[in-house]
Amino acid sequence: MPSLPPLARRPTLNAVIRRTLDRTPSGDDLDRLVAALGWHLVRLMAEVAAKDWEEHGQDKIVGVILDGVRAKLDSPPGPGAEVAARAVYAQELARTCQALLGLALAEPGDGAGVIA
Repeated sequence: MPSLPPLARRPTLNAVIRRTLDRTPSGDDLDRLVAALGWHLVRLMAEVAAKDWEEHGQDKIVGVILDGVRAKLDSPPGPGAEVAARAVYAQELARTCQALLGLALAEPGDGAGVIA
C-alpha cells in the first residue's frame, strides 16, 4: 500500500464525506461515492491498526471498532437494492469515515477514559 499524505492534507477524504452527507446522493454518483468511501476506510483502518493501542489498554475497544467497520464494509446493500437503501449505506459509510478519521488523528493514550 503506498504511503498516504498526512491526514490534515487529505482534502479528497473530507470532500467525499461532505458530498455524501450534504445531500442525498443518487445514481452513478452514489456508486462512485461508496467506492471512494470504502477506499478511504480501508486505508484509515490500516493507520488506526498500526498504532500501539495496547500500551494504554485501548487495544480491545479499538479492535471492536475496526471489526465493526469491516462488518459494515462487508455488508453493502445487495444487487438491485433501491437507490434509497444504497444512499443510506453511503451516508453510514461517510459517518463511519468521520469517526475513523478522528481515531486515526488520535494518539494512543489520548482521551484514554473516552476510548477505553
